[in-house]
Parts: sequence; C-alpha cells; structure tokens
Amino acid sequence: MRKLLFIFLVFAAPLLSVAQTNMPSIPFVGSKISLGTNGVAMAEAAASIVRSNADMNVIVQSYGNENKKAQQLSWDRTNAVKRYLVDKEGINEDRIIFQYGGEGDGNMVDLKLTKEEGPNAVPPPSPNLRRKN
Repeated sequence: MRKLLFIFLVFAAPLLSVAQTNMPSIPFVGSKISLGTNGVAMAEAAASIVRSNADMNVIVQSYGNENKKAQQLSWDRTNAVKRYLVDKEGINEDRIIFQYGGEGDGNMVDLKLTKEEGPNAVPPPSPNLRRKN
C-alpha cells in the first residue's frame, strides 16, 4: 500500500490540475482523534496535492453535530488533521480553512481545495470534553 502511495505521490499527484478540488478523506476509527496508518498515508497524499496547487487553500471538514460530545470529537479530528498538515507536512497554516460539526460520516475528515478564504482556527466547542488520544 505504501509503495503504491509513493508511486502516486511521485508521478500522479503533480499532474493533477487546479480543477481537481476533491482530495483524499482522512479515516478515523471509533472515538480516536489520532491519525492511524491509513490516515497518515491519506494526509501525505493530500499534502502533496496542496503543495502542487500553491494558489489554493484547503478546507478541512469533519462531521458530527448530534450533541456536544460529537461536536467536540469533530473539532478534535479537524484539529488533528490540521496539525498534521502544518507540523509534519509544512503546509502554511494560513492556507487551511477549519470546519467542523457538519452532517456526514463522523469517522471521516474531508479535504477540499478551494479559492475561498476562511478561519484557520476555531475555538473548541466544549473544551472540557477534549480528547487526548
């Protein structure tokens, strides 16, 4: 799997056009907020696409709005992906648009290239419910 991802990153990702706005989704398991092996691979692929489109920003969108706990988990996952892209992949924080709490698959964080601008940081909805893993 890693070998195929490497081949994609080296050969295919740079060929994607700016019109390509959909990017890999980052999977999460259960109530975890840390990126697993697949999540790291998808985030690496996404970072390569972001770097190839220097004039675009990236929306980091997570889901979960049923209750305060779900909203906080959504925020924690958006923040985990943002931190990975900024801290590990060197993506400029100003290029990230932070969105959480939408309706959708609560175990996925979606990424999308955009010309839009938006907040790169949003306060946690329920800090007392923040996860540490």
